[in-house]
Amino acid sequence: MLDERLVTNICATGKFVTVTFLTKNGEERTYNGRFNVKKYLKGTEKSETVSRMLRKNNLIPIWVDKDTVKSFKPDRVLEMVSEGRRYCGLGRL
Repeated sequence: MLDERLVTNICATGKFVTVTFLTKNGEERTYNGRFNVKKYLKGTEKSETVSRMLRKNNLIPIWVDKDTVKSFKPDRVLEMVSEGRRYCGLGRL
């Protein structure tokens, strides 16, 4: 697994990334997307509620499409690729 601080720092860039992580049931999943998208946020009460829920559950949102937001836990990340750099946890090549 990657260090949670490294994952958080990469997510703060707002760049396009590929992230591979373990789901709650142990499956490996990969998302391609972007962090910190503000263009499509509506600023409504519902969006604020969702933001609080994500923070409370320690989830990082990733925009995989204009209308599709997925999320993952930073402590479950196996690998990230951002700006041509590949970040791997121990035991991954």
